[in-house]
Amino acid sequence: IYKMSKSLNKSIVIIDGDGTYPVTAIPEMLEYYAQGFDMIIGERTGKYYRESVIKFPLRLLFKVLVEYTVGTNVPDVNSGLRVFSREEIIKLFPYLSDGFSFTTSSTLAYALQKKYMKYVPIEYYKRVGESKVRLFRDSLRALQSIVQAIVYYNPIKMFLVLSTFVLCVGI
Repeated sequence: IYKMSKSLNKSIVIIDGDGTYPVTAIPEMLEYYAQGFDMIIGERTGKYYRESVIKFPLRLLFKVLVEYTVGTNVPDVNSGLRVFSREEIIKLFPYLSDGFSFTTSSTLAYALQKKYMKYVPIEYYKRVGESKVRLFRDSLRALQSIVQAIVYYNPIKMFLVLSTFVLCVGI
């Protein structure tokens, strides 16, 4: 990492503090970042990633909405382990959520601006302690971030979603 430090001096690494992400993955992620990717994201895998019967379908719904929005595969929408540029993320602050949905909104912003993102598979561990995430409230906030991104970057897609919903209800 010392050899790469010159190119990494204005980079940010974020990791959730609940013990679910392997700190040992950070050097590999920094290597990819030094190769020129704009954001490196830890793609969660393993038996603890699915967590509950309620969380998994919500994650799937967010994944489908985000992929619809950006038009490409997004392996992990809101992973809490990532590396990115301080300069680049500051430019996006007006469009990003400042709460739980920061990771979702940053993934959307980078993808919609066609920035180069690399997903690195990581083992997701069992949580240490209690989650601060409130499923209903934070899910609505994440959904709001996704809808805001659709409206900002590609409003016709929101029109298509709403009109399809109304058509289905009408039928």
